[in-house]
Order: sequence, then C-alpha cells, then structure tokens
Amino acid sequence: MKQRQFPQGQTYKGHEVYPMPMFIQLFCQDLETSSQWYQQALGFSEMFALPNPQGNLQMVHLRRDKYQDLMLLPAKPASAGKKSGMRVYLNLLREEDSLEELQQRLGDVQNYPIVTTQWSTRELEVVDADGHILVFSQKVEDLAAQQRWREHFEESP
Repeated sequence: MKQRQFPQGQTYKGHEVYPMPMFIQLFCQDLETSSQWYQQALGFSEMFALPNPQGNLQMVHLRRDKYQDLMLLPAKPASAGKKSGMRVYLNLLREEDSLEELQQRLGDVQNYPIVTTQWSTRELEVVDADGHILVFSQKVEDLAAQQRWREHFEESP
C-alpha cells in the first residue's frame, strides 16, 4: 500500500505541516467558547476551523506544539449536558514552556496545583467545561528518582 505524500517544510498559520500519526477528538457543547478557552487559557492556536453550510462551526483544529493537536467537534445531541471525562496527556518539551506560566494564565492557582510525581515529572491537571482532563507534564531532573527507577527495573523479572 502506497502512503500519501505530504508537502515537507511548509507552514500554515505559523505551524509546520506534517502528517498526523494520531489525533485527539474532543466533543464540546459550545465549540466556539471551547475553542476560545483552549487558545486563551492554554496557549493553543487555531490551525483550521470548518463551518457547516449554515455558518456554524462543525470542527476546529487546534495546535499547541508539534504533535499536540486537538480536534474539537460539536457534542452529539444525545450527549447534551453530559461530561465526557476524556484524559489527554501532553508533554511540555521546550525549555521555554513553563507550568507556572500556564497556571497563571488559568487565573485560579488554588484549583490548579502543580504536583511532582514519583516518575520524575511535574504535572498540571486542567479540566475544561466539557469535563475533558488535560495533563501538562514536564520532566524533572531528579537523580534520586532516576536511580530508584533503574533499581526497580533491574530487580524486575
């Protein structure tokens, strides 16, 4: 089977264009409000928005960083008022990314604590209006934790 060819090195709205190996779809009660919140509070930007023939949004493609893409879709009528609870895990890989800055953008530091995990990351968990959970994670250089992990895997059969 021949794979589709995508233009290499092109950009669109300031983002590199490349084939997506995976795409998270989040169903939202209010697509426009959700899209604005993801952009303003979490630093995503709009790659593409597709209206239906009546002019209402039917899909929004958002990107925060390479391979951190979300497709926002309208919730199906049968799910109106229900929270989905999907959990999405995003690694912050650039040195300039800051969990504290993201926390400040949310404007409610008390409800969005940054926690340090046993697996050498710091994480900020955010819940959107539709109940989707986004976990932003940064690696911590913790030599003691790295040693504990090495010992664990050396002892495992």
